Amino acid sequence: MPLWKQPAALPDVAAMYGESRAQLDRQTANRPVDMARAISRLGVARGIKAFVRYGYLERNGQSTLAVLLGLVRVRHHPRAYLIGDLAGWLDRLQRRSRDKHAPARFGHAECRLADAVFAALTRDDTPGRWQAILLAVVDIESLQATGTAIESGPILSLRPKWVAAVDDSSAEVRLALALGSAAAGYTREGRPIDPVHSHWLPLERGARRFKTADKRLVNDPRVVATGRDPIRDLGALVERRLIEAGTKGQRRSRLVAAPGCSARLDDLARLLSGTLDLDKLLGLARTFVAIKWDQWSRDHGPRIAPTTDVPEEIWLIVRPACLPWPLTRDKDIPADSRIVRLLSGAEGSRAIEIARTRLRSVGIRLSLQTG
Repeated sequence: MPLWKQPAALPDVAAMYGESRAQLDRQTANRPVDMARAISRLGVARGIKAFVRYGYLERNGQSTLAVLLGLVRVRHHPRAYLIGDLAGWLDRLQRRSRDKHAPARFGHAECRLADAVFAALTRDDTPGRWQAILLAVVDIESLQATGTAIESGPILSLRPKWVAAVDDSSAEVRLALALGSAAAGYTREGRPIDPVHSHWLPLERGARRFKTADKRLVNDPRVVATGRDPIRDLGALVERRLIEAGTKGQRRSRLVAAPGCSARLDDLARLLSGTLDLDKLLGLARTFVAIKWDQWSRDHGPRIAPTTDVPEEIWLIVRPACLPWPLTRDKDIPADSRIVRLLSGAEGSRAIEIARTRLRSVGIRLSLQTG
């Protein structure tokens, strides 16, 4: 129900109900999320300052009761346009969730996503609200990985300004940006070559459709991240990249971040100390892969001065042995997939010894003792 800024006469009310409408572009808003988008973009009749939400609950005997759900104020939301990136996907998900054969868990996940979008558009504009949207998207994709609602397709493309919307100045967001932008390389136009999205979901080239056969997801060997254990997923992703590089005669990690997105040493130090929320980090990274990287610039990235923190010495030994490029012109250290496999298997001493051997082969000698 609408609320006016000033008392409304009967002709005003009659005109509003007879002519006015809430709309998005040329379409009428007929869902709560659509209504919130229309309100946040001022796509409603002038003079209305807010809308009162009511829910209709069905009681015994099929009689209904109107329950007050809250107040939605009419105001311009500077980031409301970002939801347009998900609009088509949201529509497909809603249609699928209303199917009588849809699994209950998918219906619940779709509701959580719709609620997250509604909250971001009608409540306080904080990074946590926008993060909740992307993390709810990941919940949907996790269900799609099991074969549910694959006809809705994956999310397509996100504008780079999503990064500013979710940026809470945390190391998780910055590292998620580094991982989400990771690819074998980038073209001159800024498009990623072989991004990491295909390690979570079986995708056709271009990541616009799922790989399917007989209306089911194909069993793609490139999909190695299950979403159950962040550490195992990260290890499996890097190991898979090294294996694929080896089949092409390249002993490289083939993981390069977009310009301005590379991981910082102080953030890596926090990651290795075990103080970060890995579920949040990987969840955001899975959605950042959908960013339109050809529209990306360093100005879109988080801005915060780095600290002097650095990772432990052991990491400083392992990292040069797993680079996607030569260390220097005369020091080319081939990557070894055994290092990642041993680290994942809690055999750090053996992994470090292999890394030290690789470094010694190019003339780098270290005095650090392992064991």
